[in-house]
Amino acid sequence: MSFEPPVHFGIRPLIRGSILGLYWTLVAPLMGLSWHHGGGGLLALAALIGFLGLMGILSQRVWVTPRGMGSDYPAWVPPFLQQRWSVNWKDVTEIEAVTTGQGGLVYYLITRSGSRILIPLRAENLPKLLTAIEHFTGIPTGEMRPYVQTWMYAGLSAAAVLMALVDVGMLILGSGI
Repeated sequence: MSFEPPVHFGIRPLIRGSILGLYWTLVAPLMGLSWHHGGGGLLALAALIGFLGLMGILSQRVWVTPRGMGSDYPAWVPPFLQQRWSVNWKDVTEIEAVTTGQGGLVYYLITRSGSRILIPLRAENLPKLLTAIEHFTGIPTGEMRPYVQTWMYAGLSAAAVLMALVDVGMLILGSGI
């Protein structure tokens, strides 16, 4: 298994796409109403800034090398949106499963100093990431599963498409086309 130079894992496209799609299906009608009532410029600017911020947050990448694992962002993402972290494999002592309020499980890498680093289960090619964690730490990851299942993001994407179709239908009906 080769991890030199660093291997990067972005956020799964389905997750990124469903969140961005939902953002626009919620924001676009507000912008349309604002433009209709003569005040759309400021709201359009705010929507664009919000979109760029969301794109920045969703552009986080996890990197893996033989020395450790961490996260980074493209250079265009402002530091205040970044949640960088890193851990050396030699410092990881265990993986802890924690039950969420909804009854699912999330997993943390626990270090010698007691730090807890959330394992990014939303990463693309998750099996390869988990294999790397197991390979470099010697801690089994076979039981780990993503908290949010693929079908949930597919449902969110379908809801966003449905809302967009309703918005377009209302626009057509409202304009008399």
